[in-house]
Amino acid sequence: AARREIEALRAAAAEAEAELAGLRAQRAALQEELAKAFARAEEADKRFEEADGERRAFQGEARDLRKELTERQLEREAQLLVIHEKERDVKRLNAELEEQTQE
Repeated sequence: AARREIEALRAAAAEAEAELAGLRAQRAALQEELAKAFARAEEADKRFEEADGERRAFQGEARDLRKELTERQLEREAQLLVIHEKERDVKRLNAELEEQTQE
């Protein structure tokens, strides 16, 4: 009876050791998977930071281009004012010329 109990305990111990070895293998696999996941997350964060830096650079470039466009629009409007003033002067001078030639 004692022998059977010892054999049963040995069998249970061997089964527990096998289960423990399996659990250790699972733990090692999970640790490796976790390390890979952290590495991927770190790489994703790095790519995000790079993309965010590029986005900020493009925003700055777009802001500069909008400023330049506004300056050119103002310049164009100023030129239109000069053209209108010159046209008005030409009309006035032509009217004066016509008056003097009729006298």
